[in-house]
Parts: sequence; structure tokens; C-alpha cells
Amino acid sequence: YEVILFPNERSAEEQQTAKLDALLKQIGENTAEQRTIMLPKSIGNQEITWIEEKNNDSIWIILISMIGVIAASYTTNKEIYEKDKQREKQLRDGYPEFVSMIQSYMAAGLTIRNIFLRIAEDYQKEKKETGRKNFLSEEIVIACHLFSNGQSDEEVYRKWAERCNERHYRKLSFLLISYGKQGNDNMMRMLSGEVYQALTEQRDLVKRKGEAAKLYTIERANIE
Repeated sequence: YEVILFPNERSAEEQQTAKLDALLKQIGENTAEQRTIMLPKSIGNQEITWIEEKNNDSIWIILISMIGVIAASYTTNKEIYEKDKQREKQLRDGYPEFVSMIQSYMAAGLTIRNIFLRIAEDYQKEKKETGRKNFLSEEIVIACHLFSNGQSDEEVYRKWAERCNERHYRKLSFLLISYGKQGNDNMMRMLSGEVYQALTEQRDLVKRKGEAAKLYTIERANIE
């Protein structure tokens, strides 16, 4: 059988589109190895205007990225704040026990420097076994590194108190620096006074917090 096929009739716009597709295909084949492509400016007598199609999703991507950065920054700052508060509380609560430990080691004949070295050594062994971290002991370990680097005892105790950044430790560093001038017996009495004062302050603080919590509970009950 003889079959005759006729192409579909195309509108003028469809014919122009087909010509443009063929032209672009040809340009693509001729410039396959080139980094830039020169787009045609006209097809026959008709000029072509090229417009870059912009993706509006970029705005949403930027906004989402900004929100992510802000959220991450807030989370990081909150974690830092909570860690600082935890460190502050641990240093404050551990002060009486630390001073009592110094007293005990002094009574056993150890110098202040050797006491620091002993505490650092025991802490590092315990940390290796349990993985628990203690902020005060970490600062003592740093102080022992300064001893090893040849810094004077006075400089080490001063920097140690500055890193602790708590008034009790600044006062204690002054006592430790003046240890050689005070004598062992006088130093033991001053340390006993420090322990008593620190425990008294802690007891008063707990009492004030308890009274504040009780008052808050009463006020809330009255409101309800």
C-alpha cells in the first residue's frame, strides 16, 4: 500500500518556536566545549529578547538560613550561660571542702604547692576512671602546669584565683601567697576561720532561698 503522510499544520508561533529550538540545538552542538554561549538576537526578521528566569525560592532559602543561624546562636548562648551558672555554683559549694582539704594536707606536712600537685594528680586519675569533670580541680590542674613552666608560687596562686573568678578564692589566694610569712599554726587558724565563714554563708543562702520559695508558694496560693 502506498501511504502519504502530511505534517501537522503549525501556527506562526509554533513555527518560530521550532526554528528557535533547532537554532539553539545547533548552537549547543557548536559550542559544547566553550564556557560561554552567544544566544541568537533574532530569527529571520524577528528580534529576540532574552529574560533570565529568577527562582523566588532563593528568598525563602535565605530566610530559613537566617532563622537557623539565629536559633543556633540562641542555643549556644543558652548553653554557655547554663554552663557558667553550673561552674559558679560548683565553685561556691565546693569551697569549704577544698579549704578543709588544704588543712588536712598541711597537718600531714605538705606544702601548698605539693597540695595542689597532689589534688591535681588524684583528680586526673579519678577523671580517667569516671569521666566526671570538676571545675575547681580543672583550674588546679592548670595551676600545676604553670608550676611546671617555672612560674613563681605567688603568680600561680594569683592567676588561679583570677580564673576561678569568685571572691572566696581571691581571698584564699591572698592567704596562700602570705603563707610563708604567717607560719603554719597561724595559717591553720585562718583556714579554719575561712571554713566556718563559708559554711555560715552557705547556710544563710539556703535559708534565704527556702524563705523566698515559701513566700512564693503562699502568694501563689492566695492568687489561686
